[in-house]
Amino acid sequence: AVARFVREMGGSRRAQLLVAALALNIPVVRSDFFYGQIDGLLLLLFVEGWIALRHNKERRAGLLLGALTALKLFPVLMVIPLLRMHKSRAIAWMIASAIALSLAGSAIVGLHATHTFLFTGSPANTRFWITQPGNLSLLSLPFRWLTKSYWMSPAISAPTVAFVLATMIALAGLFALSKTPAFLSNDLYWAAVPWLLLLSPLSWEIYIVLVIPLAFILLRRSSALRSTRVVVVVGTILTLMGRVVADAMIHAGVSGLSIPVQVLGYSLPMYGLLMIVFCEWRRVDPIGPPTRELAAVR
Repeated sequence: AVARFVREMGGSRRAQLLVAALALNIPVVRSDFFYGQIDGLLLLLFVEGWIALRHNKERRAGLLLGALTALKLFPVLMVIPLLRMHKSRAIAWMIASAIALSLAGSAIVGLHATHTFLFTGSPANTRFWITQPGNLSLLSLPFRWLTKSYWMSPAISAPTVAFVLATMIALAGLFALSKTPAFLSNDLYWAAVPWLLLLSPLSWEIYIVLVIPLAFILLRRSSALRSTRVVVVVGTILTLMGRVVADAMIHAGVSGLSIPVQVLGYSLPMYGLLMIVFCEWRRVDPIGPPTRELAAVR
């Protein structure tokens, strides 16, 4: 997936192999392989969808993003950048294929199993895991610090307040996603990806694999912008490698449920994602012409 991305960006075969080899050594990528997850496949679908859009193949892009949405629900938020890019055919194919694939899956496992998953298993799973310290979602913060759970027992338990705050965060995040100018990346598609992770109720370290292309774009385009580059580099390091700090603290004997590990360890990738999206709002001198879709939005 990374090699395909670099190739589309105009990189040589040597550059493709080099970047792909470097990507394999990123901690979040190693974690994805270690836990046997499918985020590499998700990244490939994201990259292929992006390539399809760049070549005006909206049906193909929609089918790929629909498959993504059927596998993991949070890519449904890609409808927002597609709307801003005026890709109505891609949206239609995305929604149709996501529904078709979901129905096919339901037919395979059975209606009873599907009903149990949707109305019993999934809600219970979300309630349990949303407060887990390693959850990178912004929506998890109010529930983690204001509700009692298996992971924490805060002095104040205010689930209603937590729900209201999470709702406000979600609305603010959706607004930011719908308005991000993508000044630095110059790409509304990839600029949306960090928001997908921050706004998903459950967002884990391994999902950060999906941010690798955006990190590559930002590092490349900020090379001549000293102050912005510092923010990009720090944000990228925190995003891709921040979890290592939490692991080191736990290895040193600090409890994984302690406040220092949560604030200065597990949450570092979240801080990195926020720094990355912040960079997209910093107006910079144009670095190359804007994409046709971005020019239309602006």
